[in-house]
Amino acid sequence: WFAAREARNELAGYREDLSVAHDLANAAGDLALQLRYALMDATLAELASNLKPGLIARFMATGTWTQAHALAWARLARDPQQTLQTVTQALRQAGADERDELAALALDTAAAIADSDNRVLSVADLAEHLPASLLPQALSIVASCDNEGSRSGGLKALARHLPLQLRRQALALIDQF
Repeated sequence: WFAAREARNELAGYREDLSVAHDLANAAGDLALQLRYALMDATLAELASNLKPGLIARFMATGTWTQAHALAWARLARDPQQTLQTVTQALRQAGADERDELAALALDTAAAIADSDNRVLSVADLAEHLPASLLPQALSIVASCDNEGSRSGGLKALARHLPLQLRRQALALIDQF
């Protein structure tokens, strides 16, 4: 079941299958099956978390995994920063037709980082890889940081990559400190 889904790059579908199976076991009151499916899902997430970005990059470089396959595993990782490293690596290697989708995924992943300082730094680091259409969202994420020092530093780093109008907004936010 897992091998077939994984071979077709359907990890998200496999997790959905586990969720449906868990719900059915729950409706039937079968605690053993509920636990089995919960453990299967937890094992998959743990395995994904143990796949370090460098290893995933090596799998892509050697052709062992396609970019889509690598990203599917990266999305399962529990740590958004780890996922972001993999997505950013894929973004750097992507062709023009894939860049916008990967950039959006990278920005969404960075925005999900719980620690505001790391979130701001991650978004600022991504700026050079983002298309113009995503830069306003990046500015919004950085500007919403509660930590004034991180926000100021993030805005300064981000400003270098912004078009003139957004750069003015960023600099105006910095001047508010």
